[in-house]
Amino acid sequence: MPPEAAPLLYRELVKVAAHPHWAPREKVLALAALLERLFFEATRQEQLAFSTLFARISYAGHLFQIQPDTLQRIHHFRRIAGRVRSGQEQNLEDRHLRLGVQALAETVLIFCKTAIPPDVLEHFPAKGEWQFAAPEIWDYKARARVVAVRDEPEQHFFFAFDEENPFEPVRVRYNLPERNDSFNPTIRLLRTVFGFPVTLNLLDVDVDQQGFYRPRAFVVEPDFLMDVSAISECFKVAGAQPLAYLVKKFLPYEQTPPILLGNIANLFLDRLLTQPGADYTDLLRESFQAYPFVFAPMPDGKVREILGKAQKHYLNLKYMAQSGFAQQQIDPADCVLEPTFYSEQFGLQGRLDLFFRQDDRSAIVELKSGTPYRPNAYGIQRSHFTQTLLYDLLVRSVYGAQSDPAKYILYSGMDVQQLRFAPTVAPEQWEALQVRNHLVGIERLLAAIRPGDLDIPLLQRLRADKAPKGDFLQRDFGQFEAAYGKLNPLEKKYFNAFCGLIAREQWLAKVGEENSDTVNGNAALWRSSFAEKQEAYAILSHLKIVKNQADQADPCIVFQKTEKTNPLANFRVGDIAVLYPAETETDTVLDHQVIKCIITELGANQVVVQLRYRQFNLKPFETSALWNLEPDMLDMGFTAMYRGLFEWAGAGSALRTRVLDPGPTPNPSPRGEGDTISGGKVGAFGKPHKTSEDRWRYLKAFVKGLRKSQTKAEEILWQQLRNKQLDGIKFRRQHAIENFIADFVSLEFRLVIEIDGSIHNFQPEWDELRTEYLEILGFKVIRFSNAEVLNQLPETLNSIRNAVSVRRAEFGPLAEGKNKNHDQAPLPPGGGDGGGAK
Repeated sequence: MPPEAAPLLYRELVKVAAHPHWAPREKVLALAALLERLFFEATRQEQLAFSTLFARISYAGHLFQIQPDTLQRIHHFRRIAGRVRSGQEQNLEDRHLRLGVQALAETVLIFCKTAIPPDVLEHFPAKGEWQFAAPEIWDYKARARVVAVRDEPEQHFFFAFDEENPFEPVRVRYNLPERNDSFNPTIRLLRTVFGFPVTLNLLDVDVDQQGFYRPRAFVVEPDFLMDVSAISECFKVAGAQPLAYLVKKFLPYEQTPPILLGNIANLFLDRLLTQPGADYTDLLRESFQAYPFVFAPMPDGKVREILGKAQKHYLNLKYMAQSGFAQQQIDPADCVLEPTFYSEQFGLQGRLDLFFRQDDRSAIVELKSGTPYRPNAYGIQRSHFTQTLLYDLLVRSVYGAQSDPAKYILYSGMDVQQLRFAPTVAPEQWEALQVRNHLVGIERLLAAIRPGDLDIPLLQRLRADKAPKGDFLQRDFGQFEAAYGKLNPLEKKYFNAFCGLIAREQWLAKVGEENSDTVNGNAALWRSSFAEKQEAYAILSHLKIVKNQADQADPCIVFQKTEKTNPLANFRVGDIAVLYPAETETDTVLDHQVIKCIITELGANQVVVQLRYRQFNLKPFETSALWNLEPDMLDMGFTAMYRGLFEWAGAGSALRTRVLDPGPTPNPSPRGEGDTISGGKVGAFGKPHKTSEDRWRYLKAFVKGLRKSQTKAEEILWQQLRNKQLDGIKFRRQHAIENFIADFVSLEFRLVIEIDGSIHNFQPEWDELRTEYLEILGFKVIRFSNAEVLNQLPETLNSIRNAVSVRRAEFGPLAEGKNKNHDQAPLPPGGGDGGGAK
């Protein structure tokens, strides 16, 4: 940071500290914002992603060799500001402000190497006003979240900063025989893939007399939650095969007879739990109704074969529902179907088939319709056994380490011993976490691919001769190799670059990046405080159930908003969300089992959600009076991108060439005023522009839906723009331009206005590509956040006016003369709402 920045920063500190009209809370938050900006600028050139401000400060502390006493003041003030922001700090005093001034002034001194002036020193704490106790030495920690900053490979430890005591680095030992040497592959990943700094969770940590941390296990980048099923599927007869996770990203999903049979068995179990005497014929009819497009193309012989097997599953599951579960003290009335759990502690997420909980007892049941292949000593297939071990960690993470759920695999197609007990085997749990780290490493390697990269060692390993002999992976690797191997260099660069783009998008969507404005990504579900979520309009909180139809064929719940529900929360009909109890304001998705849902209605006083899975047990909904809804990110969209890319790679060369070199195309244009389908009218700045009839037919429903479900920010801005209220400029809302739908657009000045809600935190690269494409078409894109529109509307409108002035100057008489009557042209099919009746 340049020395010439120091005087300005010091003046800003004095200005905040001596502000005559600001309350202590406003001053503390202003200093906190400046602290975040300082550390962001100091580490900007490192080009590293930090999931938290703590991680950024810890790395900067190591990079700039910040003294422990200064780090102590910085972190203490960071914690105070966090409590103020979340509403937990009620007794603010001037000494808190003085501590912040000292922490920031010392930070400026370190970064700019410029002495602290006397007028700043006047606002420092008095001598003895702050007495920091030495960090307590622990003998044991169940877990510690740390940022590892430097490795000492010859001595087998690395330096790290503990989030609980971040004032001095701690030393973390690895390669300890009989303790954590099984995680040596993870340590190699830290060196070769992740690099330092990197965020880790240390589990089951002993602290020796010299202060060394001796963890039992390491979880790399714990905010990147890996799905339990994805990890367990890597466990094959020949051992763990992490590349199975990679190849599955690309291969198309096939609805095979065994998968169909598994879906039918799941449906049988769901119904029989509450209707143990349900008739087989009725359930079979329901199966046909649930999967008509799977059954329809099947030969009659194959259908009869599946139905014959389905009857065995029905009989076994009926027995379990009537008496089998009761023999294991599992009461179906207290079971929940398809509950989802998140665990930042272990870096896991998962959806159980069946979860039983009654008082202090719980049980996990996973249904498998096939027979176990090469079962272990417990009669369970290795991948299935691993699944139970990881679900055990998830349940313990939510309900406490003392919870000890019984775990079972239910093989519904077996003739004997359908329900098989799976004990907890700690070494195999640690091995599963080691594989989980490897999968996160694969994601990091994919995200590191950049445009122009040709030879990608990771993708080159997906060859049939690299897979274990006799394993299905040989077939899968061979399928990938056949498509990828025939690509020419240009096509391969395209394939590689697209992989990198998808991976980076997924990483940002999951973990986000801590910056001076917000914590984003799906990790904000647990990394952001309740107050921060409220300020970001990213939570519908304190909802009260008024009608619960979760047990119906079309499972839905009607909520009533309460006085604590933020009326400006940024949600739309169609948003995917997670639902969980709001017992306290500190509750997050990590504290409860969560239910996934879709918002189907959103009114001033009510919210209606449709659950992804029918719930026959309504007891969990009766235990909590209030509920929270937050936006959710699904991995399925990214999987579809990978599979679409692979489908392109496997297509004929003519189709691949058409994508990369489509040849000359007419000048594209938005569909809107001044255009006709035949292209007779001329747009504001020159050539004809139109959205094709076929494309408009596809987008029309989306446009109408978006107009009906405007966010609060969009609605407020539209009231200022409609009917030429802003300086006589005509704007359209939700207007189709090629494949995109703009929030607002002035066709006269080719100006697009985008209002960014929380979803845009998940897709920065997509927004950049969208903007770049619109600019190619001749449009200027300006963006505002929801918060800017809601809290700074006059400034937002002035920014729009300024943008129009720039466009008017750029095009001069062209905009004023040639298109004088542009706004009077009739609106053709495909145009946006031009500002008349709403």
